[in-house]
Amino acid sequence: MVIRIPERQRGRGWGRVLSRRNVVTGAAGAAAAGAAGALLAGKAAPAHAATAAVASGAIAPAVVSLADAATVAMDASAGNDFRLTLGGNRTMGTPVNPGNGQQVLFQVTQGSGAPHTLSWSSAFDFGDGLPQPDLSPGAGQTDLLAFVYNEAGGTWLFVGWVGGFS
Repeated sequence: MVIRIPERQRGRGWGRVLSRRNVVTGAAGAAAAGAAGALLAGKAAPAHAATAAVASGAIAPAVVSLADAATVAMDASAGNDFRLTLGGNRTMGTPVNPGNGQQVLFQVTQGSGAPHTLSWSSAFDFGDGLPQPDLSPGAGQTDLLAFVYNEAGGTWLFVGWVGGFS
């Protein structure tokens, strides 16, 4: 994305062409990027998990496919965008190697024979104001669930859900 400033504005301190990179990586942009990091930005993937070249200061989410199993295993250090297709009723196991403040997104898709359920280990904390949602029931439907890791409590706090993508 490039923002071009009209010629008439250049004399008023607007003489620079802005891009997403110099907005986010500039001195003022660093504070804005921290505030705008929001729900899905997550933490940058470790160097061994990165799959794309990224400009300094940018975040490239590492996409991780989770293996379908009765209890689904997850290594939080592998990325922040986890995808799972349910082949039956499953339980999300306790993630290993989390980082304090790490934000993760689960994309959970109903496989054939849906609807399937997904229960969560005790490491996942659903609040009174945002309880565990029921997954979309149709085969091929995808739900997005977001969590933030709280190291002090040793729990993944549920912060958002959007369901019914086809």
